[in-house]
Amino acid sequence: MSAERKRQNRNVDSAPEIARPNERQGAFIRALLLNAPRSAQHELKALFNALLPYEKQLALIYAWFFEMWQTLECDVGKAAKEARAELQSLFGTHVGQLLRLALSKKANKTKQWAGMMLANIGSSIWKYDEKLSETNNAYLAEKKKISSEKQLVQVLFPKPISEAVQRELRTAERYRKTLMLLKAACGKGWKEAGRRQKIPEAYWVFAELPDFSQKSEPRWWKLLWPLIKENNRDLLVELRGGKFPTRGIRYKARWASYRKEFRNVLHTVARHRDSGVL
Repeated sequence: MSAERKRQNRNVDSAPEIARPNERQGAFIRALLLNAPRSAQHELKALFNALLPYEKQLALIYAWFFEMWQTLECDVGKAAKEARAELQSLFGTHVGQLLRLALSKKANKTKQWAGMMLANIGSSIWKYDEKLSETNNAYLAEKKKISSEKQLVQVLFPKPISEAVQRELRTAERYRKTLMLLKAACGKGWKEAGRRQKIPEAYWVFAELPDFSQKSEPRWWKLLWPLIKENNRDLLVELRGGKFPTRGIRYKARWASYRKEFRNVLHTVARHRDSGVL
């Protein structure tokens, strides 16, 4: 087999399934080429046809991102709204994946790479923090909100019960926000979009709830309590052993024994949210 033949087959056989554009992706690529200036179409087609399947997929990804950024420049209309929803969901998901890899117990090159990526992202943002705070009101407001919430939470709520409640509340609100954006952008296809973003189905029901408040707190609690128990199994053992201060050590206690303490935290968060403190 010639070297050229090996080169052509290298990524065809070993590339992942994503390397083979499907019908819709192929149509998107063709549209990009056909919409190019007539003087450049022939050269673009020749260059594109010379790419390997995996390289074509990368070209598609880059083209999609550049199209999203160009759409956002317009800032108005349905297309810009959909672009904001898609990019917010993607970036949120991928930063979460970086954090997961960087915090992995496995000491490998991937963990080191994820740590370096997060450090560079954090450094880049911090470099412009002062300028962003001066020129972007939304950035400053969100930063102050996050800071005040953290400080107040540390004062108001003892660990670890409050941590578990607030962690699940933040997770549910984050997923709800993404799902609502997907519902607005994708219509009936929002569930499939949610699957593509790897949003656990247990959190889909939160998209049907109103914003978290004292009035909606009972509905939120009904959905959060099972998630608190499911995602914090080790906590029950620690509570039984008296490792943390609660209303008493209960060696044979069940989750229900501490239910009121968890619920009180959510009540308090809702009350302070409504009063504007949180």
